[in-house]
Amino acid sequence: MGWQQDLAPVLTPVDVPGIASITGGAGGIRFQWEELDKGAHIVDEAAAELRRIEGSVSLIDAQLGSLQTTLNGAFPAFPGIAASSGVAALEGLGAVRQRIAQDSSELVGVADKIRLSRFGYELTEALVSEVVGRARSSQELSLPFISPPLSLQHTRTEETELDGTVDNLLEQAAHAGAEPGAALEVIEVNRETGASYVVVIPGTEDTSWENPFSPVGIGEAALGQSEHVNDAAVRALEQVGAEQGANVILLGYSQGGMHAMNLANSGPLQEKYSVEMVVTAGSPVSLEATAEETLYLHLAHEEDAIPNLDPRPAQDRTNQVSVVLDHNVEPPVGEQPLLGASHRLGSYQEGARAVDASDHPSLVPITSALGSAVAGASAKRHVFEVTRPPLIGSGHPGGQQSPGVPQGPGSPQAPGPRSAPRAKTNASFL
Repeated sequence: MGWQQDLAPVLTPVDVPGIASITGGAGGIRFQWEELDKGAHIVDEAAAELRRIEGSVSLIDAQLGSLQTTLNGAFPAFPGIAASSGVAALEGLGAVRQRIAQDSSELVGVADKIRLSRFGYELTEALVSEVVGRARSSQELSLPFISPPLSLQHTRTEETELDGTVDNLLEQAAHAGAEPGAALEVIEVNRETGASYVVVIPGTEDTSWENPFSPVGIGEAALGQSEHVNDAAVRALEQVGAEQGANVILLGYSQGGMHAMNLANSGPLQEKYSVEMVVTAGSPVSLEATAEETLYLHLAHEEDAIPNLDPRPAQDRTNQVSVVLDHNVEPPVGEQPLLGASHRLGSYQEGARAVDASDHPSLVPITSALGSAVAGASAKRHVFEVTRPPLIGSGHPGGQQSPGVPQGPGSPQAPGPRSAPRAKTNASFL
């Protein structure tokens, strides 16, 4: 049968400029190994069927030999004719049986080779992650995050449009980042099949304690599993009328991507709603745990140090796609980004256009799912101002209800008077 070539997945090459590599998804190594493993099971069944056929041929061979003996005894006057006919038939059956046995053996060898190769791949991946992970974890702290719950104030609702592209989705993060003060946004998408929601979490944008997305927020994401951002996002969804089990897409840029991953993996949002997809840009999240029922898309630029803070290679998972961009980036005239031009949200929007244009088998399922979820439907943008209360005292900016007091689903809080927002420094540390 000629199964002499090496059995290994073939990576689909990148098909558009601006993308250096794509890991995971339907074009990834793990997906192909899983498909080859299914093929190995089919090959095993084929080999078993050949063995059953071989047994039937052996039985016919034995019966033919017995028939030849009978013929030789019945026609002693013509021994040559009986002998020559019987020998030819026996030789033919012998050749068939030998070929069946050979093919069966080769099929078994193919199946064993697939399983052995996959075992070697997974063992190597696990060893690399374990060795590098131990070196990294020895330098990490694991501390509870101490902070009051966030204050949440619904400031306005406005009509908006989503076209279903990754570029347009990142534009929503830019909108949230441009709001005065710290803003958490919920985009309500109304389709015939029901409402779905996009929760938009911005990146690091200030250095003040009151801003939940200051560098203190990085600590909450890394050490506190985004407990307070998770609580605030659920309250925001409840205020806009999101029912239990509603579909949710989480979008986060930089620090916001860290929060988005935490919200998708555990806590009240994941428990109450169905997280369809998580999209991050410029976030160190490609090695975080993932839920099997959720799709993940991570964008990172090869010159951006932030998403590469963890030295371990990106996980190759069938439901998680990590895209490394390599397009040329330049800061706007007169602007000197603190972390370089490659970390700017605008640079990731440029890279997202390459993702939208790609027909790569790992990207098409995600971009298609995003388009199906939000494109062509009416949408409302709900803007919430979020504030971290002081550690000492119980005052809440804006005089709104304490976040500890529950509010029923479907009971939006009317926008109240806002406290004067602090001017953003637009630090964009992470």
